[in-house]
Amino acid sequence: MQWNASVQRSLTSHLALLIAYAGSRGVHMFSVFNDADIVVPAHTPQGYLFPSPVGSGTRLNPNVGAIRQLTWGDSANYNSLQIRLQQKLGRGLQTQGSFTWQKSIDGYSSSVFPTQFQNSTSTLFIDRHLNRGPSDFNIGRVAVINGLWELPKLTHTSRFLKLLANGWEMSGIFTVSDGLPFTPLISGDAAGENSSGTYDVPNRTVGPACAHLTNPGNPSQYINLACYSFPVPANLLGNAGRNSLIGPGLAELNYSVHRSFPVRVFSETARFQFRAEMFNLTNRTNFEPPLPNNSLYNNKGAPLATAGVITSTATTSRQIQLALRLSW
Repeated sequence: MQWNASVQRSLTSHLALLIAYAGSRGVHMFSVFNDADIVVPAHTPQGYLFPSPVGSGTRLNPNVGAIRQLTWGDSANYNSLQIRLQQKLGRGLQTQGSFTWQKSIDGYSSSVFPTQFQNSTSTLFIDRHLNRGPSDFNIGRVAVINGLWELPKLTHTSRFLKLLANGWEMSGIFTVSDGLPFTPLISGDAAGENSSGTYDVPNRTVGPACAHLTNPGNPSQYINLACYSFPVPANLLGNAGRNSLIGPGLAELNYSVHRSFPVRVFSETARFQFRAEMFNLTNRTNFEPPLPNNSLYNNKGAPLATAGVITSTATTSRQIQLALRLSW
């Protein structure tokens, strides 16, 4: 199910404002879990407890390696506010700015297994609320500004200067957005599910040192480790939510300049074009979430030295390319 509503208003003869709401809802959606054969944990006031001591539980049917569960019981919600301000072409200049404030929530973001999202995780299939959280592809806020400018032409000057200076166009796209969500984990089967999963989740803690879940601008320890603890007892399933952390945001400026020259020796419409294109013009470092270093502890509760370390970038460094194009 999808729905939307929008209002558009002309502020001036060249300036228009659009405000829109868009939403969707999906029901009976597909989800897959590999371990329907595990011993179901007991639900207690602390949370879900697996058999004690850790690892003592057996599978419901030890004669099979794994039982995959496929259901159509998941659901998803999407809501967004969209704003666009557009200036029509006037005096050679055209600009547009847009802002989207959105949120997508689901329990499983992929209809295939293994999932195509590197940040995808799932916890316990017996309680869908444990997996309910921001979608793997959810980016909360996105702002984009783009423009095109045809430089003014010289008229009262020599033919040589006209040939050199006239006909240039510049364009640019500036994008700013939030980062992708991800989940803090424990490396290994700490609670003793005896499942095929290679991770569990820690407990979320609160305190003066945990004003924020992340340390923005610190790629050496992006996750605020003071906000998490190893579950006690060890066979307790942690309560850190799926996709409860947001990765570093992105800001990128792409810019281009080009000029077309008529080449009438080929045809009346033939054009020779020179282009210079610059990607990530400001050479800003845009980091990916700290994957796979989102594991905070090993399965025995020892902190990992790599916890929260960012090792990859979302965009390339500044790149400049020059091109010549002949069309006829």
